[in-house]
Amino acid sequence: RELKHQDAVGCAKWNADGTQICTSSGAPRYCGLARIFDVEYAEELMSFPHDDVVTSASWSPDGKTLCTSSLDMGARIWSLDNGQELRNWKHPNFVQAANFSQSG
Repeated sequence: RELKHQDAVGCAKWNADGTQICTSSGAPRYCGLARIFDVEYAEELMSFPHDDVVTSASWSPDGKTLCTSSLDMGARIWSLDNGQELRNWKHPNFVQAANFSQSG
């Protein structure tokens, strides 16, 4: 199945059971999105916006949250229950990647 994107995809990561995939993309200095898709139906389930290209996305070990990084100089934690932003760390420059530790 094809997962449609308007902009270049920077990374794609599977969830633990392989039923969902999260992609990160965006247009420089415009906007960016991390998007979660149902793999079987190629249906978008959730999206997580940034103000610039999303450079990475990472599932938490327990599968309850998502960590994203962006050229908007932020790293964010998102709830996968309701899509709400839980935390936003600002940095003095763009953030290339952000990941969870194995312990969460």
